[in-house]
Amino acid sequence: MISGQLYTSRQQRQIARLLLAGLLFAVATLAAGGSAHGADDTEVDADSPEAQIKNYRQGILDLESSIAVARGEDNQFKREEEQILYEIRQIDAELGEHQTKLRALRNDLARHRRAVARLEKESVRLKKLRSNEEKMLQQRVSAFYKMGRIGLLNATFSNRSLPDLITFNNAFEELVQYDKKLIAAYEQTLELQEKSRVSLEEMSVKLSDFIRRAAAEEREVEQARKEMSAVLKGVQGKRKLRRKTIRRLRKDSTRLSQALAKVKDELLHREKAFLDNKGRLPMPAEGRVVTRFHQWQENKFGEKERCEGIEIEVADGTPVHAVGGGKVIFADYFEGLGNTVIINHGSQFYSVTARLESISVAVARSIKAGTVIGIAGDAATLFTNGIYFEIRNGERQVDPLTWLDREQISR
Repeated sequence: MISGQLYTSRQQRQIARLLLAGLLFAVATLAAGGSAHGADDTEVDADSPEAQIKNYRQGILDLESSIAVARGEDNQFKREEEQILYEIRQIDAELGEHQTKLRALRNDLARHRRAVARLEKESVRLKKLRSNEEKMLQQRVSAFYKMGRIGLLNATFSNRSLPDLITFNNAFEELVQYDKKLIAAYEQTLELQEKSRVSLEEMSVKLSDFIRRAAAEEREVEQARKEMSAVLKGVQGKRKLRRKTIRRLRKDSTRLSQALAKVKDELLHREKAFLDNKGRLPMPAEGRVVTRFHQWQENKFGEKERCEGIEIEVADGTPVHAVGGGKVIFADYFEGLGNTVIINHGSQFYSVTARLESISVAVARSIKAGTVIGIAGDAATLFTNGIYFEIRNGERQVDPLTWLDREQISR
C-alpha cells in the first residue's frame, strides 16, 4: 500500500505533472533503444523490436567493417598479383632472350661441326690423292734412276735418235718435278685444312661452353618463373577466398538489412496500429470513469484541481492492461503519482497509468495491447477516486476518451 502523504497536496501533484512532462521530454530526445528513469538496472528485452533494430544495425556495421577489411586485403592481394604478373612478364622476356641466344649458339655449333666434318672429309680425300701421287712419283723416280741419265750405251742401243732421247729425258724430269709440286700443294692444303679444323674445334668447344652456361641460366630463369608462378597461385587463392568472403558478408549484410527493414515495418505497423485504433482502444481496466479529461475535481481534502487525464473507479485486484502495443519506458514509483507505468506507443504517443497497487512489467520490455501491466488496489482510492490514466502526444495531454472505445466506457 502507498502512503497517503503522496496525495494530500495539490502542489505535489503539480510537481508530479512537471516531472512527468520532463520525463517524457527526455524520452522523446533519447536515441532509439535508450532507457528512461527506472531502466538503469533493468535488462533490455532482447525480443523487442527496438532491441532487434539495435542488434541488426550493429550487425550490419560489423559486417560492413569486415567487408571493408576484406576489401582492403583483396586490394592488397590484387596489387601483389599485379606485381607478380609484371615480374613474370619480365622473366618471360628474359627467358625468351635466353632461348633466342641458346638457339643461335646451337645453330653456330651445328654449323661449325658441319664445317669440321666437311674439312675432315676433304682431308681424307686429299690424303688419298697425295698418297696416290706419292706412289706414282716413287714409281717414276725409280724408273728414272733405273734407266739412268742418257749415256753412250743408251744412245748406242736405242732405236730413237739422240734428240728424241734428250727430249724424253727432259719431259720425264719435268713430270717428276710436277709430281713433287703437286704433293707439296697437297701438303700445304692439308696443313691449312688442319689449322682450320683445329680452329673450328676450338670454337666448337667454346660454343659448347657458352651453350652449357646459357642452358644453366635458362634453367635458373625457368626455376624462378616456376617459383613466381607458385607465389602467384597462392596470392590468387587468397584473393579468391577474400572475394568469396566479401560475397558471403554482403549476403549476410543484405539479409540483416532485410530483417532490419522487416522489423522497422513491424514497428511502424505497431505505431500505426495505435494511431489507426483511435476511438477503438480498450479500457485499461474494467471500471467506471469517474473523472473526465479537464474536469475540475475536489479531493477528500477539499482541494480542487483540473484532471489532465481520466480517473477510473475499479475494484481491488482488478488487472490493469496496456491499451496498445509499445515499449515500457517507465515502470516504478513516481513522486506524486505512486506506482506508474509509462508506455511509448510510437509517433510520440505515450500512455501513463498510475496509482497502481503493484506493477507487472519491466522497463525496456516490448508489450502487446492487452498485456497486464499492474494490479489495482485500495492505494488508488486513499485520497482520489481511482486509477489514473493519461494519453500524451509528446508533452501535451490529449483527451483519453477520444481514443478509448466508447462502448467500453462506463460512466
